[in-house]
This record gives sequence, structure tokens and C-alpha cells, in this order.
Amino acid sequence: MAGILRQFGIKDTSISPHLLARIMQTKQGVTTTVVGVIGEGSAKEVVSNWSSPFEGESLGGHFQKIGGMIKVTTGIDLTTKSALASEQVWQGNQPHAFNLTLAFYALNDPVNEVEEAIKALEKMMLPELNLTGFGYNKDNLGHDPGVVTVMIGGKQIQTECVLTSLSSPLDSRKTKDGHMVRADVSLMIETKQMINYSAII
Repeated sequence: MAGILRQFGIKDTSISPHLLARIMQTKQGVTTTVVGVIGEGSAKEVVSNWSSPFEGESLGGHFQKIGGMIKVTTGIDLTTKSALASEQVWQGNQPHAFNLTLAFYALNDPVNEVEEAIKALEKMMLPELNLTGFGYNKDNLGHDPGVVTVMIGGKQIQTECVLTSLSSPLDSRKTKDGHMVRADVSLMIETKQMINYSAII
């Protein structure tokens, strides 16, 4: 049995797919896709953690007082520190982070093209908590927000991501019926774990 497909956001066929980002999530047989125009300032951030574990230590630490005495009597600067103490050691990478600004605007249907797109992104971030009463069973356990798949510019695809932040305007342009006709949304999306060298192709 085929699942249900829902799509919200940009319907403008004049926009190149290379300028669009798609955020996709499947929950309970329903696949939701939100399409927005990639805005200025959107970026990918890769952070590798390096540190000097022996920084501040010296190989001959217990001779520091002797070295200090020699400096006082001779005027010669001495140190027992070595280059090894400053050696950088890899401590792991942080998950890839995508800071996306997505523009939504309406051509024909403000509800579907703007408002439902933002609402769908918000739902992708939210859990469904069903813990009631005093017992735990499969019928009252909740669900976490789940992961999303991100396609940027029609080429870069990243699965197993989490939406960690969403900022949407409350003061955007609206129709006379109160529906938003345009909105710029800021998203923070991170991979669920750090990415391997071999995964970048």
C-alpha cells in the first residue's frame, strides 16, 4: 500500500531547482515535503575538534624552580616546555550543520505555498507525547520528532538530519483575509551524527 505524499511551499516553475531546498520527513506512512527558495546567508558549517591535551605542561616540570634560579643568577631565559606539549590531537568532529534561510511566497495559494509550508516545518520539530495514566504500553508511548532528509540545490542530499531551530516572522505581508503572502524562515539543521570522509562524494 502506497503512502500519502504531501508537498507545501514554492510552486513557481520559473525557479531553477538549483536554487531550491527540500526538507522531507516520513511519519506514520505520510511523507511531507517542504520546498523553499535558498536565501542569502545560507551556509553549511563543518567543525573539527582539535586540542592540545598537554598544553600548560612541560617534560621537566619538576625542574622549573631550578630553571627559575638559574634565570635569576645568570639572566638567561630557560624553559622545559617542548613542541610535543603543543601537539594538536583530534577529538572528533561535530555533526554537519546547515544554516538555511528559505523564502516562501505565494503565486496562487497563500495557505499552501506559505502558511502550510511553515506549519509543516514546525511539525517536523515536534514530538507527540502520549504518556497518560500510570502504565506504559505500546498504545500510550509517545514519539520523538524524528529525522528529516535535506536536498539542497537539487544535488546535495543529506539523510538522517534533525531540525534544531526554526524562526518564522509574525509581521509578514498578508492578504485582506489575513493569510501570509511571503515569509523568510531561518532553519538550523544538523546531521544526527558526524559524517565520515568516505561519505562525501
